[in-house]
Amino acid sequence: MKIYKFVFSPIDVNTYILVDDSGDCAIIDCGCYEKQESEELENFIKEKGINPVLLLNTHCHLDHIFGNSFVLEKYGLRTFQVNLMN
Repeated sequence: MKIYKFVFSPIDVNTYILVDDSGDCAIIDCGCYEKQESEELENFIKEKGINPVLLLNTHCHLDHIFGNSFVLEKYGLRTFQVNLMN
């Protein structure tokens, strides 16, 4: 498994990409706020040849979900929220 970290939005949100050996990946807390941030993430995914299959939110503060609509439109992924507080 490979883990990549991006810092997006004016609030500095950590967005993580977890990639398994098959090339499938999860996008966690997609904080892309500006168009250039969405483009950076899209270009990274293309360059690595990875396949987004899961969009996770650790929680639903605005800064952590800014990029969810981009991921839905581009990759057809709806969010899945995990509750890490229990």
